[in-house]
Amino acid sequence: MLETRVLAVLDRLLTKTRFAQFPVLPSYWLSASVLNWAEGAISASFFFAMILLSHVLFFGYLATTQMGGLFFDAASRVQSRASVFGGWGWFKALQERRQDFAYNKGLVEILFSLVRTMETTCTMRSSSSAWRMNLYSQRGSPSISA
Repeated sequence: MLETRVLAVLDRLLTKTRFAQFPVLPSYWLSASVLNWAEGAISASFFFAMILLSHVLFFGYLATTQMGGLFFDAASRVQSRASVFGGWGWFKALQERRQDFAYNKGLVEILFSLVRTMETTCTMRSSSSAWRMNLYSQRGSPSISA
């Protein structure tokens, strides 16, 4: 008897959620993909996953190409504002402490700076030798003529 009352209450609670089983909604595609995969119907699972992926890519493309200007304007306005914490003493002290933070370079940073220095030196040597070769080719090879 208890089971029938619980089922009736659950049925009344879930009547408003029947729209979630509508096959045009992304939640249906995701749940159908997972359920079909669990049952072993890989092709049906792949089909629903690809429908979901195609919609994600399409609306992601629209959002980045068409709505990017709106996002940039909003982000620019937000980032150009002064900080809310700007008037608070503890926040100002924290910002000053972060700016004054100095540390010694570690081993990895030293190695990367050496590699970068060697790369720029090699690049400068190769570009200067290429410049010299170009200069000689424009003048012609030096010849001894009387």
